[in-house]
Amino acid sequence: MHLSEPSDFDDACAADPVSAAAMARGVAERQVAFLDRLAEAGTRMAEALAQRTVEEAAGGADVEGLDRAFQKVTRAVRLTLALQTKAIKDLAALEAGQAPAAAVAAVAAEDPLERRRRRIARVVNRVVAADEATAWKAERLCGRVWERLSDEDIYGDVLSKPIGVVIEMICRDLEIPVNWVHLAREAWAVQEMANGDETSPFVAPDGAYVRLFRPPPMAGAP
Repeated sequence: MHLSEPSDFDDACAADPVSAAAMARGVAERQVAFLDRLAEAGTRMAEALAQRTVEEAAGGADVEGLDRAFQKVTRAVRLTLALQTKAIKDLAALEAGQAPAAAVAAVAAEDPLERRRRRIARVVNRVVAADEATAWKAERLCGRVWERLSDEDIYGDVLSKPIGVVIEMICRDLEIPVNWVHLAREAWAVQEMANGDETSPFVAPDGAYVRLFRPPPMAGAP
């Protein structure tokens, strides 16, 4: 059975349309900003490759490899611009109040296993996008992440495991570097630490990881 790839809407807000709207808007804004940076970086890379190709061709060098690299980069830039256009349209729809109700209804009707898969995929997608070593191949990596989550033979029942455990397995298999300290500040990770499951990458039997990863207190907290 084919499973559609995850959206960027957080299932945790399904019961609260106001929170859902705020979450969806925040995700859309971050997407637009990230895609803008990615498009700029890709454009600079394409320009540098084009200049180098011209210079080396003028000197009689074989530029076939450079030309292939240029084609790949320009294709990635075109894809990024297309995604950016879609993200801007989504953000405009959210600002007009058109999307949240439908998104909430869709999430509420979603199967728990599908919801967990989507949530894990979103976290890993953020991990990939946040690291310069993997951001440039985000499209390919995120596709492989979803393929693994969709095949129960690889990681088994993801509902029975802490989210952090599944993320750790995926990132190890795909050689994706993870900033665990950064992840520990996300709401799902804080809850996972509070649950105290020793299989979680955030929790150690002696509690050392809990102390290491515990987020700083909120302003005004005792």
